Amino acid sequence: MTALSFLSPFLLWGMLLASVPIIIHLLFRRRFRRIEWAPMHYLKLSLQRNRRRIRLEQLLLLALRVAIVLVLFCVVARPVLRAQGLGAWLGGRSRTSQLIVIDDSLSMAFSDSGRSAFQHAQDVAAEILKSVGSEDRLTLVLASRPTLPLLREIEATDREAVLRQLGELPLSDAYVSWDATLEGIDELVKSGTYPIRRVAIVTDLRHAGWDARVGEIGSRWAANRVELEIFDVGSPRTDDIALLDLVQKDRVALVGTATGFEAVLRNGGSAELEGIDATLTVDGRPSAVRLPAIAPGSTARIPLAATFQESGMHHVSFALPGDDLRGDDQRWVVVPVRDQLSILLVDGEPSGEPLGGEVDFLALALSLSAGEGDAWQVEVTTDTQWEATPLARPDLVVLANLPSLTAERAGELERLVRDGCGLMIFVGDQVDPDNYNRVLYRDGAGLLPVRLESPIDADASGLVLEDAEGTPLEALAQLDPAVLERIRVRKIMSTRAGDETDPAVRVLARW
Repeated sequence: MTALSFLSPFLLWGMLLASVPIIIHLLFRRRFRRIEWAPMHYLKLSLQRNRRRIRLEQLLLLALRVAIVLVLFCVVARPVLRAQGLGAWLGGRSRTSQLIVIDDSLSMAFSDSGRSAFQHAQDVAAEILKSVGSEDRLTLVLASRPTLPLLREIEATDREAVLRQLGELPLSDAYVSWDATLEGIDELVKSGTYPIRRVAIVTDLRHAGWDARVGEIGSRWAANRVELEIFDVGSPRTDDIALLDLVQKDRVALVGTATGFEAVLRNGGSAELEGIDATLTVDGRPSAVRLPAIAPGSTARIPLAATFQESGMHHVSFALPGDDLRGDDQRWVVVPVRDQLSILLVDGEPSGEPLGGEVDFLALALSLSAGEGDAWQVEVTTDTQWEATPLARPDLVVLANLPSLTAERAGELERLVRDGCGLMIFVGDQVDPDNYNRVLYRDGAGLLPVRLESPIDADASGLVLEDAEGTPLEALAQLDPAVLERIRVRKIMSTRAGDETDPAVRVLARW
């Protein structure tokens, strides 16, 4: 590393003009001719006595002329003296704050020729350590924990201890967002002991995590004279079968009832994936699952099911056969399994006749579907009883044609919904739109997604389902549209949405 550089180095060619005074000096020395002259004898004696002084004056004058030319063009070339090379000018080595960053993200476990990228990173970090001087300060940090360095500003004297710690570094399965990582590292760079700072990043340079914001930090370091080196230890191969996710599709798992799950797989290889068995493990009991054919570069969703015989917390995992990157071959979920669900039906217009109330048909359907397991614990109450009773913590509350609600009871419902309780509101002739808008809609800040207008006598038919996947209306999507055409309504409640583009409001069906 040089200590001196020039902003306009091409102007240094002008220094060749410094040879002009030397040539003139040599040419003028040859022009003198020897002439014998009597008075010259005495002058010659005088010159001999002062020859050394005259020669010194001539050499000084020649050196001054040459120096003027050299300094002139050197100044025009704009020299810059850098701190990094000052130690070399002084005959020694500048002290440096060296920071080594090792990528320990999930992709670093990818193996090629029997060695993972993380093992290569450890070898590269060991080589970098050899270049660190004994008087330099060393900081060692993992990319997944940029604010918690393993070593911070220590003197690199005990290299054997540092090398042992390098060999024992753990590999995480974390996702590294490099803009956040470099921001954390930037704080370590600013706190360096010495003004000369070097950052070495050892990574596989996988695309994930690198975005435009990383460039802003790099520009900031360049402006502050921070030296940055990136060492690529990644493999050129990218073939990988990844298990991207394992999710529980059924929101509630009940004892003795099949609970649905979904595994999301991506074939990142160059060949079709077929004839491969994965493993579904429920509470330590494995079972084989034959995977369908998955084309290269495509993603597949695999439906799974598990049945639990006891309530409590249960463990479910799904694993692919091991490949070169084992960190993304298995996923786990913890499933809370319950004996039954508590459902509260509030009837706003009860009737003494069989199936004459607002919730009688729903209560009958739930009791029939419960079967022998009594999966549903259904409680039916009237609106007056419900208003006079403290609100418990059911799993689902159904308000059917309830005339009005108090602000206190609406606040209790909001807290229940926020804690995970389900709420279904069925409007009817008795509903007071002004009351619902005041305590439940609240200008879009309440539980109601739309403002209620007023009941209208009008015939409506033909229920059109929107994207009902994962909603309570998903089962209706399996019916023939002609069946939905038979549903006829003679009175409807008109509504007005506050903002059709509000992502918090989702329309499931329209008349």
